[in-house]
Amino acid sequence: MRRGPFVKRTAIIAADLMTVAALLALWQNVSPSQALNVSKPSAVASSLKQWATNSYLRDDVRVTLEEAAIGLVVAIVMAAILAYALTISRGAAEFFAPFLAALNAVPKVALAPLFLVAFGIGFQAKVYFIAASVFFIPLYSMY
Repeated sequence: MRRGPFVKRTAIIAADLMTVAALLALWQNVSPSQALNVSKPSAVASSLKQWATNSYLRDDVRVTLEEAAIGLVVAIVMAAILAYALTISRGAAEFFAPFLAALNAVPKVALAPLFLVAFGIGFQAKVYFIAASVFFIPLYSMY
């Protein structure tokens, strides 16, 4: 008897969930009660529940999403401007292509210390870092 794709997919999802449950149970039972580096999943869940009932987690998530959204908008606007300029000027596109490729090859995580030194640790630095990290994705999509 042949199984349909829904039954096959359901079996895969069930096997994945059982694997996660088994790993969590193993982690819960193996981790020591007073460990400094590894805590039990129940302790992690308790802390998450406490953070969710207080406003700590909600406020931090809100600020992070604001920084990410503003950084993405800045990157898209700047990429659109540069893509338009490169599209209308073939000579400029040929001149800047190797420089853009080299900048795109720089690991974005390596830029984080430079952004901290240049802009500090505030909201503005995080927005600029996010914009620089995602800038080339919309640029190459539009150009």
